[in-house]
Amino acid sequence: MNSIRQVLQSMWCFKMNNLALICIALLFSSSLFGFGTSKSSKKRDAQRICTIRLFTTNSVQSAVLEMSRLSIKLQDEIEIFTIKNSEMVVGQTGKDENCRALRPLLQEYRSKSFKDAYFINYNPKKTSLTLVGTTRTSNENKEIEEDEQISSSVLNQKNNGMDEFLDSLKNRGTVGAIFNSYSTDKTEDTLALEGSIDLSKSFDWGAVSSNFVFLYDFSDNRRRYIVVNELYAKYYMDEAIVQIGRSINTWGLLEGYSMSDIFNTKNYLSDSFDTSNKYGAFNAEYTKLIDDHKFSVLIKAEEMKQPYPAEDNVYNFYNYGDALDTKAGEYRPTVYLKYSGLSGDTLESEYTVILQNGYDNKRDIVASIASGEVTQIAYLVNKAVAYLSVTYWDVIYKFEAAYTDVLDYSNMSDYVHYGLGFEYVPSVTIGGAELRVLSEYYQYQYFEDDKSENKDLSEMFQNDIFIGVQSSFGDAGSSEIKSGVLYDLENREQTYALSFGTRMKESYRLSMEWKVFIPGDDSNTAIGRMGQFNQATFRANYFF
Repeated sequence: MNSIRQVLQSMWCFKMNNLALICIALLFSSSLFGFGTSKSSKKRDAQRICTIRLFTTNSVQSAVLEMSRLSIKLQDEIEIFTIKNSEMVVGQTGKDENCRALRPLLQEYRSKSFKDAYFINYNPKKTSLTLVGTTRTSNENKEIEEDEQISSSVLNQKNNGMDEFLDSLKNRGTVGAIFNSYSTDKTEDTLALEGSIDLSKSFDWGAVSSNFVFLYDFSDNRRRYIVVNELYAKYYMDEAIVQIGRSINTWGLLEGYSMSDIFNTKNYLSDSFDTSNKYGAFNAEYTKLIDDHKFSVLIKAEEMKQPYPAEDNVYNFYNYGDALDTKAGEYRPTVYLKYSGLSGDTLESEYTVILQNGYDNKRDIVASIASGEVTQIAYLVNKAVAYLSVTYWDVIYKFEAAYTDVLDYSNMSDYVHYGLGFEYVPSVTIGGAELRVLSEYYQYQYFEDDKSENKDLSEMFQNDIFIGVQSSFGDAGSSEIKSGVLYDLENREQTYALSFGTRMKESYRLSMEWKVFIPGDDSNTAIGRMGQFNQATFRANYFF
């Protein structure tokens, strides 16, 4: 194992305290895989129409199942089903060839369960893609059946044996390798394998879907698991959907940190700073769809444990154990009432309100004097959450807030957590590159000074500001560079990140990320306990 690390380190010129090495690697990789700057390629791309490719499927019903994970606004944006190689490619067409108009939507799709969404271009005069119909998840069953008949008719013209193919199990997924290198002696360099597989099958009454994820770290035995992260069934009714099983819900709008994303327990084993990694939770959901409004009742029937990496890992801030102390039992139901709506023409707005009774998504931590290990404590709360986005020209304004009334735990104060943000996509491109700029601010407010606030360690986003920039190049958006900084206005902590990713053809993606953590005035915070260090991550993924 040590020899493997040494070879990889020499190949990529680690340890990496010099940002110039990363910049050179980014430019070299993008010149090989991403830009396509020849005159012929530019002329060819100018004749194409930009499309967001979300997923492929074989029936409108399974497409409805996939799209039901999205917000009403995003559901309304999906307009096309196209035929390619006897499959429907579900996505959305743009109004220009350089994909600028669809850039904000692509980011939203990627943040809402479609992480492998990407841009594709095609020439309408030469392509085999054929427009066959549209659907929205808010349509009535009659409209869905009409689209089903249209798509089935076209499919049968291409393949008389498609009936059997439509009944088959559909799958998609990714496998990849991750190499992490650190500039601190607290953690050894790591090599790990990761993967995710989605399986689904459609029936006359609805569909069954599942998601399997695995992670195998060659040096940290805690970061080794195979999990059935999602396994649920959906039943379609007139203007309503019933779902039961293990699933993941993604709520909120802010990208740096979303205080509205309260449903699932975060997975800190995969990536401690990637809040999109979550454990599926067993729950039942009933959703009523009425025009541009969505009403949901959810009952979560379990409270998940939240393991951390090994004790010698830099991201293990304490000696965490596996114990979880729940005040009313781990199977005490947590109930959510959720309402979402869409309004406005010139000034578009999307809003959501959530009421919760049950376990807080935040945990308290208590150290045991005997063992030295830290126990996580889950406590009951009443919580009210609201988030809103308003779009005006090229700017999206965002607001999130969560008020928490602690019910049964005297050590924790009631609190409110809110965030403000804006996202700006300029109407011009620079050298063929499209830019996206966003800024967000987060603030806690506790109401009882004599109780534990527990924000210094468990929550980093207290009086913090986040600024991010993203650039996508002129190759239909498959290559992009992201950079961001999180600055603590109270403790002067700083976190910097720079990442680059490029897709090769449709099945392969290479990416690299560089992070810098700089502690501030308080040594008891999460970053204060980690100390100052750099981290470089190289990832290669194959999609199928």
